[in-house]
Amino acid sequence: MKKQLTIIVLLICALSLVAAEGFINNGDFESGTANPPDGWVMWGPDQFKKAENYTADTAHAHSGKASFRIHHPANTRGYIITSPFDNALKPEKGQAYTISFWVKADKPGDARFWTGAYLSTNPLKDGRSLGSYTIPVTAEWKQITYTFTEGLDFTVEGSPLVYFCFSAAVKQEDERTIWVDDIVITAKKSALSFTLIDESTVAYRKPQSSLKPGSTLTISIDPSKTVRKANRLVGGISFHKVAGWAGKPYSRDGKYTLSDDMEGAIKDLKLPLTRIYAMGDEQFSLEESIDKAAALLDKIGVPQETVVLEFENQGAKTKLAPDVWVRGVKYSMSKGYKFRYWEISNEPYLNSPIFKEPSDYVEHYKAVNAAIKAVQPEAKTVMSTKGDDFKWGNYLLAALAGHYDLVAPHWYSWAKGFDFEDTMLGENYDIACRIAKWTELIKKYNPGRDAAQYDTEWGLYTPTKNDEPGEKNPQNANIMGAVFRAARLVYYTGDDIIRGATAWEMFVRKPGYGFCTFEAGTEEKRTFLYWLYYYYNRSVGDNVLALDGTAPFYTIKKARTKTEGTDITATPAIITATADGKRIYAMLVNGMWAKEYPASITVNNFALKTATGILLTHDDTNALPILDRKEDFVKPFAPAVSGNSLTFTLPAHAIVFLKLEQ
Repeated sequence: MKKQLTIIVLLICALSLVAAEGFINNGDFESGTANPPDGWVMWGPDQFKKAENYTADTAHAHSGKASFRIHHPANTRGYIITSPFDNALKPEKGQAYTISFWVKADKPGDARFWTGAYLSTNPLKDGRSLGSYTIPVTAEWKQITYTFTEGLDFTVEGSPLVYFCFSAAVKQEDERTIWVDDIVITAKKSALSFTLIDESTVAYRKPQSSLKPGSTLTISIDPSKTVRKANRLVGGISFHKVAGWAGKPYSRDGKYTLSDDMEGAIKDLKLPLTRIYAMGDEQFSLEESIDKAAALLDKIGVPQETVVLEFENQGAKTKLAPDVWVRGVKYSMSKGYKFRYWEISNEPYLNSPIFKEPSDYVEHYKAVNAAIKAVQPEAKTVMSTKGDDFKWGNYLLAALAGHYDLVAPHWYSWAKGFDFEDTMLGENYDIACRIAKWTELIKKYNPGRDAAQYDTEWGLYTPTKNDEPGEKNPQNANIMGAVFRAARLVYYTGDDIIRGATAWEMFVRKPGYGFCTFEAGTEEKRTFLYWLYYYYNRSVGDNVLALDGTAPFYTIKKARTKTEGTDITATPAIITATADGKRIYAMLVNGMWAKEYPASITVNNFALKTATGILLTHDDTNALPILDRKEDFVKPFAPAVSGNSLTFTLPAHAIVFLKLEQ
């Protein structure tokens, strides 16, 4: 006789069956005759909630008298879940839950199993999902098992009501029937030695929150009223490798390939930092890579003290032993180089054959970090994390607390199917909030230590309309990419949410225009992103000024992390002043495609004499990032000056840089 579904809980040294309120039941599908079976509810769009597709079936049972038949008609989107109202799993702190079930199908293919969670059911409020899985199914019964550990895969605070979901097909157009039986859930004490902090409980200051809603952008400032130091370490652009895929800045055989013109153009960007990875994965030695990086940085005027170097190969397909890292660090020190930021692995979470689980990376990071600091105590090691992933994000922050100095989450925007405003404004606000929250989370995990975010890649990563990767989408580097990055730079510079940031990437080769600062085969021409960084790095003072006034607001329509309906500024703005208060810089971004706004800035306690500006705008969202003429994107901008005020119109989809002088 089949056992009733239970949770097996580890109590002292004995296992006992539990039938407590809130645990999953009817996992053997022997109870009742309803369709769907007791404890299960149809989910998804109402038109696909058809009871005949979710039935107890006595003709197909793995054991006992019945199993659960789940049918997916072609071109439908219905699915079945354990009822979150009366049949949800209510997890406990420090427990590891294992779910196992048996499944077969009428024909081979892929079915889907996933877990969802609610914070509450009245009203329904989404929590954090525990995971989603594709299940290859055949006509033969097979057992499937997954384990979810509280504090590793989820937290009780973020997922207090867990439900389990099945669909007989992964692709909407497929037709398939599966049978599921003998669902059993067991629980035992987790082996984790630390407790995660649930991100939803972390308080943080909302970015760009000083201006109030209004129909115009009306700002009042006073150079004596400063908020904080401006962050001048966020205007970086990362290189790929020393011998990058575009054949720049060195060729694979180690030859320097930058012309005087390109070298000068990069130097003109006045980059405060950059990052080079895979230093130990070249045709030449690690030591030669370090020498070549140092020579490059000297030529383009980037200080070694702020630069991040990473030794291991792209995609984290292999790893370097701690003694190899030490060899490189000691060599750098012996040459008198000032490198001290060392990023340990690049994106190990992207299907790395070496780092299959975060725990693999934790072990490697601890060993390399300890080895580096034994020979260079002042070194800062950088941890690679994934900002929107629980296991490769929050878990790593906790597991490696006390070891990392800096964190590189690679805060890309993966917006797909978003309109212009939700991409430029909503996505940036959403990501800025997550960055701000992570900054506070890092502080909580590292009390008394100086640990922060120092991102080594970021940018707009929207796929093409044909679902090609973002590297091939020119929009990520034309007016759309420029406005997106400008809005992010406003947040980074003024809101104290990140220590440093260097965006992706310096060189591309057509048709991979997605992150194009330079196209290697068209080096005589400049790009949208080039001019953005050219003017940005010339337009940041020492101190962020307090902003008083109003700004037009935008209501987010579509978001990836439940910020729909949030009202945010449509015109991100930052104003900074030099330390002596004699020069003021303003950076204003209009994230609306079709709306221009009247604008004014009043400067108190400042003998305003001149106000000059630069306007960056372009009307073609499908343009290639390479500009035939600078004037097609860059234009002079002259606000009207009267007394201590200036007035102007902030054009749609535009970036304005202003310089005010006494």
